[in-house]
Amino acid sequence: MSHDSEIKVCANGKWVFKSEKHSLSSERVSNNFKIFRQDGTLCDVDLISGDTVVKAHRVVLAAACVYFETMFKSGFEESNKKTVSLPSIPPDVLSLVVDFIYTGTYSCDKQQLIAYHFKFG
Repeated sequence: MSHDSEIKVCANGKWVFKSEKHSLSSERVSNNFKIFRQDGTLCDVDLISGDTVVKAHRVVLAAACVYFETMFKSGFEESNKKTVSLPSIPPDVLSLVVDFIYTGTYSCDKQQLIAYHFKFG
């Protein structure tokens, strides 16, 4: 058995198999989300700011960011729209935010960082 999985017997006699390779936290799942976003696979929302269109997955955005969770789960009109206009977010900041959600990293200048922090906390 590989080092990323284990089998245990619980006190109730049930066998439990745990595998990092097959969990939502696995690198494979994370990489697939990034790839799916890049090629548009299963994307269910287009975020628009200015001339910038950012394709994404609602569930990924909502799971990672309270701003998007509120938008998509609270019955706002955006919760059912394929296209969501976000004119208050500069296009470059929108791209950075979504990239950060999918990759966990971002690179920006101080003004972008401040705008990102106050909007998405």
